Amino acid sequence: MYDRVLVPTGVGDDAERTINCALDVAQRYDAELHVLRVSDPERASVETPETDPDGARDAREKRPEISNRVGERAVAGGVNVVSAVRCGPPVETIREYADESEDLVLLPDRGGFCDESYRVGGVVGRCLRECSISVMTVRAEH
Repeated sequence: MYDRVLVPTGVGDDAERTINCALDVAQRYDAELHVLRVSDPERASVETPETDPDGARDAREKRPEISNRVGERAVAGGVNVVSAVRCGPPVETIREYADESEDLVLLPDRGGFCDESYRVGGVVGRCLRECSISVMTVRAEH
C-alpha cells in the first residue's frame, strides 16, 4: 500500500509519537522511511532571546540529533531510511519533498515542529489541504 513514508522531524512528545507511528507504518508495509528536517531561514534569522523565550532555538538545535536517532531506530527495525535536510518555509518544503515520490506523510496534530503556531490549521492544516498525497495526523496524548 505504501512504498515511501515521509516524516518531517520535530521535537517533543508529539513528535516522538509521530516518529514511532511512522516507523510502525514503514515496518508494516515494508516501506522506505524518509526523515525530513526542515530549516526555515527566515525564522532562524529573526530569533533572539527576547523573541525566543520558550526555547525554539534549543529545539531547532536538537533536530539533527533527533534525525540521527530516528535513522538508528529505523535501521534497527529493518526499515530502509533516507535522511534529508531542506531549507525553506515548512509547508512548501514538505509539500515539494512529498510530491517528489512519497506515498504518505505523517505529522503530529499539534505542537513541536516549528513553533507554537503549529496546529491543525497552521502547518499541519495547510499540508492536509495542499499535499497531493495522503497526510496522516497522529493525535497527541491528552
